[in-house]
Amino acid sequence: MGQLTVTFSGVCTHFSKVVPGVAHRVVLPNASNFHFGIVRMPPTGSMVGYYIQPHYAVLKTTSTLGNPLPSVDNAMSNGTIFAGASLKIPNATGDLSYDPTYFQSVKSLSDFVPAFTPSQDVVFSGRAACYFDFGNGLVQPSPASGGAMGVAVTVQTNGRPQLTVTPFETGVPVDISSFLEVNDDHAEITVANLEVDPDPAIEDVPFDYMLNYLTSQTGIPPMLTAQTPGMDNFQQITKAMLVDALNGLADFIAAPVEAKFGPTAAQIIEFNFSLVDPSCSDSRYP
Repeated sequence: MGQLTVTFSGVCTHFSKVVPGVAHRVVLPNASNFHFGIVRMPPTGSMVGYYIQPHYAVLKTTSTLGNPLPSVDNAMSNGTIFAGASLKIPNATGDLSYDPTYFQSVKSLSDFVPAFTPSQDVVFSGRAACYFDFGNGLVQPSPASGGAMGVAVTVQTNGRPQLTVTPFETGVPVDISSFLEVNDDHAEITVANLEVDPDPAIEDVPFDYMLNYLTSQTGIPPMLTAQTPGMDNFQQITKAMLVDALNGLADFIAAPVEAKFGPTAAQIIEFNFSLVDPSCSDSRYP
């Protein structure tokens, strides 16, 4: 008997008994674009402008020997999921259960937009950065020291833990179990959707949580009924702030980052997922 613990960090939305045939689907929406807009803030309904820097879907193992960042043709390069893919644990056993604190600690998207409806394309039809499907395991909250609320799913396996990646493009599963560092038949990985190299000088932190609404039928909402995690310290953006943000984004895009999409392998390896701020918390539905 083995065990694999998957910790989710950032813009990861958990759908419980929503997708037919899938007990628990974690959707990492494609949040790699620069977003800006206006939202009506509770409780006054005042209009606030915002911008949100690109977030990238990544997978990192705990391996300190060799490469902890898998690469898969048509899906993943050094841990960065550059094209849509589905992740599964093929030798998972047992039932799926939820720690009671999960529903208290992980906020539902309907807490802030009561009429939330999942997007058919994003949640069901593969228009996302990543799916991670579970039919077994214990789902529980995983708070980060930086204030974010992540989620950990611990799965018992028949033998050493296995992990597969299926690119949406090909539909052919690829076994990446060799990237798992297994100690006493236990292994851990982190799956995240984050700004991997954020610059506090240009980052508009309070609004990152709204990227979870990319899983919604109507997208990022123009009005909220309550403040989302991390939004209590927001400030109205200025032209100078927006110019700095766009210049920082331009520098990132123009940099010769190994001629590939997303962060470098070194950035992912060095990133401390435990320090993620509250606005980059996981969400759930219902």
